[in-house]
Amino acid sequence: VSSHYFLYEDGRVLNLVDESMRAWHAGESHWRGVDGINDVSIGIEIVNRGHEFGYHDFSEAQITALIPLCQGIMERHGILPQNVIAHSDVAPERK
Repeated sequence: VSSHYFLYEDGRVLNLVDESMRAWHAGESHWRGVDGINDVSIGIEIVNRGHEFGYHDFSEAQITALIPLCQGIMERHGILPQNVIAHSDVAPERK
């Protein structure tokens, strides 16, 4: 399992996979008629315990780091805001 970016709770951003490469971050997924979202997306994992382990809001530092990261990705790849989605959009049974 991998993603292109990993955001720590303190706002540090780790680049794990080059944006030009495929990462396995969405798992089995489907969105707008496309299966295998990993093939056509850039994944960002944001540290959080998750619903099963006491989900909490993302930290202010994470949000502060996430905004320019997303803006840069969107600019580099011509991604429209309506095409920025979450795990729950592409794999609702799992997320």
